[in-house]
Amino acid sequence: MNQESGIEKRALILILGLVLIFFWFRPAKHMEQKLPDQIATKIPANLIIEKLSLFVPIIEAASNDELAIQVALERGVVHLAGTSEPGKVGNCYIVGHSSDYPSSYGSYKSVFARLPELVGGDEIRIKTPNESFVYRIFETRIVEATDLSVLAQDSGGRKLLTLQTSYPIGTARQRFLVVAQLVEK
Repeated sequence: MNQESGIEKRALILILGLVLIFFWFRPAKHMEQKLPDQIATKIPANLIIEKLSLFVPIIEAASNDELAIQVALERGVVHLAGTSEPGKVGNCYIVGHSSDYPSSYGSYKSVFARLPELVGGDEIRIKTPNESFVYRIFETRIVEATDLSVLAQDSGGRKLLTLQTSYPIGTARQRFLVVAQLVEK
């Protein structure tokens, strides 16, 4: 190997490293603006999964647009607008990050990273100041990121809870779902 090609390789490695650093630590797009109507409001609730030692606030996004959801995800997991409330007939749909950029704001960037450890029979609890709901998992599955059928509210009269996170960790190609049914109020 001649000296000139060694210098070129080092320069290429340096450039690639700088590009990687730029993209890895860049501010998240959703942090560029926060409008008052994108801040979530609702009665406080918490999601509790004892098997994972998880206790996290459930945030209501002001709407289901991506910016509002990303802002709300900085403060916990997000109950999607238009899906049923906990304990009600339908599909209560909650999303959370499995991974996010290190430069993103918030303490919940990987709150759902361990969701794939859950199996049928495991329990999930939602606790509000006045009520507590216990759900038992009956299904876990992986779907494409574009599959919106998972948001369906036709539950056959059942009171369902679906937890969703990006999958595999570090990507947004697919979604990992945990589906549970209310067993105790």
